[in-house]
Amino acid sequence: MPKMEDREASRIEITQVPEKEVKHEKRGGACISNCWWAFSRLVTLYVPDAYFECKGGWDKERRQAWREKVAICLIMFLFSLAFIGIGGLLPLFACADNNVVQNDGEGGYTITFNKENM
Repeated sequence: MPKMEDREASRIEITQVPEKEVKHEKRGGACISNCWWAFSRLVTLYVPDAYFECKGGWDKERRQAWREKVAICLIMFLFSLAFIGIGGLLPLFACADNNVVQNDGEGGYTITFNKENM
């Protein structure tokens, strides 16, 4: 069993660190950050600031962070939609029934167009 002196020596004291306001330096990318701010506001135009007051009075930084998260999700959704559209739907329109798509055996494809439709 450890001695009382050992227990006191191994005790950890937790001190409170006073909060201090962090000021961000403005850099040369002010135009980009202003455009990003405007885009995130435009995407979440349907969500008024009064909504955040009902959620417990979020401060401006928290509101902007939420708006930016929604903007990023929208961008990811649009890129996914474009990927599916280009990769999945474009071949349906480009490859008509009379056009022939052949695998050349080396990982590539050859499209032969029927000249009657051109």
